[in-house]
Amino acid sequence: MTAQLTSEVIFLLAENNDLYADLTQAQLRQAGVHNPLMRFHTGQEILNFLFPAEGPRLLQERRDYLLLVDIQLPQVDGVQVWQRVKAEPAYQDLPFVLLTTGDDPREVALGCRLGLQAR
Repeated sequence: MTAQLTSEVIFLLAENNDLYADLTQAQLRQAGVHNPLMRFHTGQEILNFLFPAEGPRLLQERRDYLLLVDIQLPQVDGVQVWQRVKAEPAYQDLPFVLLTTGDDPREVALGCRLGLQAR
């Protein structure tokens, strides 16, 4: 089933650190990206948004989303969010960016093992 989507992409940012969230938003604005942005502080918050009781939000609202998710989140980490999102057929093509502010090569290696590309 292909959903009819809107043209405006809504950015969903899951970042528990206020400084990093503000920096991410500022960098997007500086790059000329002025799309709506919704902020979540935990992995569970973004999952609750994407998976309400009535089913995957994408199928209900016919919206385009881009997920920006920190790898180190409380409650449910970024990898667990990625796994849950990609396990849902409605979200198979949903763009997902796993963020890290650290330089731990294990995080980069983990992302690569999951099929994500390091940038």
